[in-house]
Amino acid sequence: MTTQLLIDNRQGNIYEIPHGKVTYKTSRKGRAGSLEFDYIGGDVFTHKITINNGDVVLFKVNEVALFYGYVFKVSGEDEKKILAYDQLRYLKNKDSFGMANKTADEIVKLIANVNNIKLGKVTSTGYVIPKTIVDNKEYFDAIYGALEKTLLATGRTYFLQDNVGAMELLDIADTKLDLVIDGDTLLLGYEYRKDIDSDTYNRVKLIQDGVEGEVVVEDKTTQARWGRLQYHDVLDKELNKAQVMEQAQALLKLKNREKKSLKLECLGDIRCKAGYSPYVSIPKENIEGYFLINSATHTFTDNEHTMSLEMVVI
Repeated sequence: MTTQLLIDNRQGNIYEIPHGKVTYKTSRKGRAGSLEFDYIGGDVFTHKITINNGDVVLFKVNEVALFYGYVFKVSGEDEKKILAYDQLRYLKNKDSFGMANKTADEIVKLIANVNNIKLGKVTSTGYVIPKTIVDNKEYFDAIYGALEKTLLATGRTYFLQDNVGAMELLDIADTKLDLVIDGDTLLLGYEYRKDIDSDTYNRVKLIQDGVEGEVVVEDKTTQARWGRLQYHDVLDKELNKAQVMEQAQALLKLKNREKKSLKLECLGDIRCKAGYSPYVSIPKENIEGYFLINSATHTFTDNEHTMSLEMVVI
């Protein structure tokens, strides 16, 4: 395995950086991809390299580009630690605005244009959202709020990623990997969890702002087993009763189950990023199937590449 770090100082100079450990992280919701690395000094044969905030970073593994982003933090003295983010970092900017009758992919394109973010593949989400109001919130909140409404209406899950300098909106149905993780291949260790504590509900109660009445759907069978776990929300008054009922039923279907999650420690594969799904086989736990990566941390040291994956069943 070979790794290469290149820095563009935006003044016409590009340097290959001598580096120590490199950590690459991705998250499926609300966080930019990040790259943190140890810069072990300047090029003693030519000149001292100075890394500054705003410099462009390109990271390659075996000649394949994995990360493209910008330096946001420089710390340390002789051995400096550098933290860079991809362009999704600019979705942490806050704003206030309103939109009507836009799909989630249209909202992504509008926000990208406002923030000068380069776009790659943007999957059409189809569902038209009647109203989107953002009041002093991050652009991440606006986008993932729209994607949540789309999920409830269509049952489809979408996510953002930065693909080496191009922001993409993808459907998880299109991101299954031709990769098996098991004890004979990449798996080094695991932790398997099942819970009804974090995001499980068997009763959904919805009301509308300024509208009398409520919509309640529930599952008596799981209530007898787990007790009543109620989800409550206040919806826009523009929705009709049929639409409110559809949302309530969709929420109950989505949340009336145990949350199953899996943390894996593995040998590294650069295809394993947040939003992608490898096939996981752990017969001892009766685990056989595709798990969605919620977050991934890849660590590169010398000639070793390992990864830590936080995964869920969707």
